[in-house]
Amino acid sequence: MITANLGKPLAIGRTAELYPWESGQVLKLFHNWFELENIRFEQRMAQSIHASGLPVPMVGETIQVNGRNGLAYECVVGQNLWEVLQKQPCRLFALARKTAQLHAEMHANMLQLDLPPQDRRLENKLHGADPLPES
Repeated sequence: MITANLGKPLAIGRTAELYPWESGQVLKLFHNWFELENIRFEQRMAQSIHASGLPVPMVGETIQVNGRNGLAYECVVGQNLWEVLQKQPCRLFALARKTAQLHAEMHANMLQLDLPPQDRRLENKLHGADPLPES
């Protein structure tokens, strides 16, 4: 396990925080409640998508920093899409179109993934979930 003073996060999401990391990378540091199995699934997906030639950051190994699991990603330099939209709202439709094109390109690519089908993954998650209370 690595102990590091990470400073202020670049971004905070539902499952993780993003920090500057070493050698042109960023560290996606997951919250402790987020299971290692899900982190490894994200890692395999990211590796497969990058290997397909799509313009996505390269992901490294799973690492543990300050008692939390994380993934080191290649740092992509550029403006945050949200910041662009706040400064130039007139670009909304052009940026949305570009995002849709990238998603379509990703889904049109035939990736060779060694991953279970989504329905099986969701079914396993449902079976492992806590039951809802009667109320």
